[in-house]
Amino acid sequence: MKAMGQKASVRILENGNFDITFIGTEFNRISAIEEAIHYQQYKKYGEAYVSEHLAELEVEAQNMLLRIGKKEGWSKGDMAEIEGAKKTWEKLAQKK
Repeated sequence: MKAMGQKASVRILENGNFDITFIGTEFNRISAIEEAIHYQQYKKYGEAYVSEHLAELEVEAQNMLLRIGKKEGWSKGDMAEIEGAKKTWEKLAQKK
């Protein structure tokens, strides 16, 4: 996961709850919030949809992070990191 640039990962448990695993020491509030967003997406759309539309849901998550960041006044660096991730996922979504 770390090789893919991930800082955290969400795991859905059999009882419907979730946990978040942080990778290395580079995780931050953005990583935690993003994984919570992915959990919400999983609950909303279901496992099959999430598996088939991963790139599109990543773009959706980045857009949500940008809205939260703007509202909360996150740093330019944080916002640029999110924008970069969004552009990467948009390219992958277009290839599909």
